Amino acid sequence: MKNDAKNKTSLRVERLSIERRDRRVIVDHVVRDISFTLGTGEVIALTGEEGCGKSALAQALAGLLPRDGLRVSGGEIWLGDAQIVGMSRRKRRQIRQRKIAYFDRYTIAGLNPLGTIKEHFEEVQSWKSKAELEAAKSLIQALYEVGIAEPESVLSCLPGELSPEVLNRVVICMALQAGVDFIVADEMTADLDSTVEQQIFELLVDLKNRNELSMVIVSHHPGMIGAVADEVMVIYDGVVIERGKAEKILTAPEISYTKALMGSAPRLGEARLRLGSITEADRRAATEELESQLRSADKLKKSR
Repeated sequence: MKNDAKNKTSLRVERLSIERRDRRVIVDHVVRDISFTLGTGEVIALTGEEGCGKSALAQALAGLLPRDGLRVSGGEIWLGDAQIVGMSRRKRRQIRQRKIAYFDRYTIAGLNPLGTIKEHFEEVQSWKSKAELEAAKSLIQALYEVGIAEPESVLSCLPGELSPEVLNRVVICMALQAGVDFIVADEMTADLDSTVEQQIFELLVDLKNRNELSMVIVSHHPGMIGAVADEVMVIYDGVVIERGKAEKILTAPEISYTKALMGSAPRLGEARLRLGSITEADRRAATEELESQLRSADKLKKSR
């Protein structure tokens, strides 16, 4: 990978906040004052317990909000030179088609059950210019590169005739054919068995390195985080309470909550008779750090 490419900022998030509304009433502050940058070819993992705000943040980064009562209430999201927050729905859709791929556990279920895989690729190709089509790899070659052994056969299949593993490889390939350079993977392998999950992780790492992709992954799985991520952000109640290099967060976190969180989930290839648990003391430590972060954010606002 080229160093100059990796040093280039792909994504910049400035003081992003997300709220959940029921009609016009604010029900919850889901994400609070999060800022970070992501370089080209880098991967940041978002981790935390269920309901901490990591998936809402991922959806915002992919340009999917507002939806389901969630809306960005403050801050900015810059993808290259495009500011996603406040962008019209039409423009956000255009950027998602060509720049951003968002995968979650339901992505493969969204494929048209009556269309062949080849027809799905033809729809992706319809968004591209003639020059882009001429420069693109053949579908056969592209499917080989995501680990599909019999691409000719797969192209003629309907989605219901293929396994979840193959379908995950197909949608990843579709994203690459669209020319995206930013991937958001929100627990996309949650419904796969551990062996297949590991293979998808390894594929993402390989594609990231070969295509200089930037990624945000959402996971509570230390194995995925360790295999894919450069950095990790630990989210608690909508606030980043710890951030650092993946190796440090996994092996020597500063906050007891993070250590308990990492110990409460199985790791790839590791057999443990008993997993750890998150105690009330761990949660108190997380709450103290959260309050400290919010106080710092308030001081910064008042100083401006």
